[in-house]
Amino acid sequence: MRIEETTYISNNGKKVVLRSPEISDSKDLLEYLVKCAGETDYLGRYPEEINCTLEEQDSHISKYLEDKKGFEISAFVDNKLVANGTIYCIRENMKTKHRAGYGIAVLKDYWDLGIGHMLTKCCLDHAKKLGYEQVELQVVASNKRAVHVYEQHGFKICGTIENAEKLKDGTYRDLLMMICKL
Repeated sequence: MRIEETTYISNNGKKVVLRSPEISDSKDLLEYLVKCAGETDYLGRYPEEINCTLEEQDSHISKYLEDKKGFEISAFVDNKLVANGTIYCIRENMKTKHRAGYGIAVLKDYWDLGIGHMLTKCCLDHAKKLGYEQVELQVVASNKRAVHVYEQHGFKICGTIENAEKLKDGTYRDLLMMICKL
């Protein structure tokens, strides 16, 4: 699904453009993914695990632009891709097609500017338009900043997956499962 361009103003007064990434954004999106993964341990992959080719990224973007039950949306500040969010169908079975998954990441230099709130609101609004009844996510339990953003948009903690992630240093982290009823 293609999300049309919408403009917001960030907490520091900068213009933020939200829109679906296009094929022409593939290189920037790959670079963004690697940079994000290197800036925080709160994401599900390390930078070296992001190894898709430009052609694979093109295909990924095309898939979401044509998807009837999901979409990707990117945030741009001064024409720089600084954040990305995704809504996807959990499973298209009759029993589960009312559920969507949600993922988001914001470059560290753009934290605390309200971009996470903008993306979350936009994604939830469009998920509702697609007919989803609830949106689900998993977040590292110690990521208080993200948990706070999600709670402000109606997400509630519904469980914990203990030792869900094992870091390079051998330590484990729990993931919170959160659900937002639309």
